[in-house]
Amino acid sequence: DGLIWQYVLLATALGVRHLTMLLQAVPGGKLGACEEQRYDEARASLLEVLKSVGFPPEAVAIVPCTEDMAVPPPWYVGLSLEEALAQAPRPNCLAEQPLRMPLLEVFC
Repeated sequence: DGLIWQYVLLATALGVRHLTMLLQAVPGGKLGACEEQRYDEARASLLEVLKSVGFPPEAVAIVPCTEDMAVPPPWYVGLSLEEALAQAPRPNCLAEQPLRMPLLEVFC
């Protein structure tokens, strides 16, 4: 949770408004129905972390995939990774704006 929390906090501070996350299956894992249950648990955990940072859960696409990352697991009936990325909103170019750098701690 610690690293995910830090990454999402930094992304939020930098103005990221939409996330597409990929959950990969355990290498060599043939879990069947347990794999779907584990995905649901991991998804719920990720959404709790996102909420704690203030990131809206509806702006997140969490897609499971198999080891080769080419196809979703057979039990999954949502968007593929390619479809989720294609549906993500395109950001406005902020090249003319000043760089924003968050300060989380100051050491003296």
